[in-house]
Amino acid sequence: MPGTPPLVSRCTLPFVLAGSVLLSAPASAQSASSALAQDLAGRLQAAGLDAIAAKDPESGRYAAVLFLPGVQMLVVSAEYSAPAVLDELLASENYRDVYVNLNSGFVPGTRIFIEDRASDGLREDATPPDAFQNGTGRTVFDGSAEDGALEEADAEYARILEILASVAR
Repeated sequence: MPGTPPLVSRCTLPFVLAGSVLLSAPASAQSASSALAQDLAGRLQAAGLDAIAAKDPESGRYAAVLFLPGVQMLVVSAEYSAPAVLDELLASENYRDVYVNLNSGFVPGTRIFIEDRASDGLREDATPPDAFQNGTGRTVFDGSAEDGALEEADAEYARILEILASVAR
């Protein structure tokens, strides 16, 4: 019939449209910490720093990161048993010592420790897997984490990264 598209065109069009929708959908949503972690890693690498630390102006907690370029970022946040010591280390920009002290002299039950294996934010599919530890235990993001655990950890990690990024600017 004139004006009627060929049968092959009419039958394949829905599959082509469905395929283009599937191809345009992201495989997994990007985490809240992804861009922040990558940005901080880039800033640290550009500045030649392996650590940075800051005090959270709202909570009074401290945060520090040990950056191993091309390997991982190890991030710690906690209340500290002798705040004047960390305040002095921060003032002298002795960030690595803040990191070390914060891992050993934290107030029990306040420590958060994050292993970001590729310095690209927390991901469920990272190899080796990323991990998040707080006062209630350690969660490894290897596909076995409870529902909502990644989102909760990622939100906290993003908050800590924003605090650290304020110093790296």
